[in-house]
Formats: sequence, structure tokens, C-alpha cells
Amino acid sequence: MLANTPEMLECHFGIPMAGAVINTLNTRLDADAIAFMLGHGVAKVLIADREFSGTVARALAALEEKPFVIDVDDPEYSGAGERIGQVEYERFIAGAIRNFRGSRPPMNGTPFRSTTPRAPPATPRAWSTITAAPI
Repeated sequence: MLANTPEMLECHFGIPMAGAVINTLNTRLDADAIAFMLGHGVAKVLIADREFSGTVARALAALEEKPFVIDVDDPEYSGAGERIGQVEYERFIAGAIRNFRGSRPPMNGTPFRSTTPRAPPATPRAWSTITAAPI
């Protein structure tokens, strides 16, 4: 859950290139909606800016299975918020596999649905419209 920062842009390209699925989270949603999206999408990793740590912490508290959390500390943000993850983004990236070449997602323009529509109609559903490599 990131604001419009360089890390967000890196994630939008890097996650699909690593062969994973990206499920973007709207920063305006409340903790219940975020918890639903994380649980329903079976999130394994959550990248979150400390600006949203309060909402993210409440969302994580509602989950039985918590994802691995990577903190982003935006130097432009000077407000309240704390690091709640297991590792900081820059440290995580620094520990990445050297010479990783990645793979290009298929460029067929087909939207990729990151979750299954198994929820009742009144429940929000999480959809991602980026093209991603199948897992």
C-alpha cells in the first residue's frame, strides 16, 4: 500500500517481472476493506508505506494468516507512522539476487484477475487490471 512514490513505480514493473501477481490497494480504503482484499487474495507479501501504517496494522490484526510485510519509508513524508514490517524496502532490494533478469509479462492486453469472485455480491472484490505472467 504505497503512495505515488518511486518505490510504487518499481513495484508495478518489478513484481510482474518476478513472475508474481500484483494486487494494488487503494490508499483511501479503510482497514476492513484492506483486510478483506488481503485475505481474499491470499496475499503472501505486503509492501506498505509507513504513512499508512495505522490502517495496515488494523487490517493485519484482522487476518488469521498475515503476509510478510515490507516497509517503505518515504523521505518526503514527515507525518506520523511507524515501521510495522519485517524488513525495510531498500534493504530487501539490496539483498535481491544479483543478475536476476526477470521475465516479461505477456503483452496481450488481457486483464488479469488476481482473486476469484467467490464472495457474495455485497462484499467488495479485489481486481487488478495489469497484465501479469501466470503463476
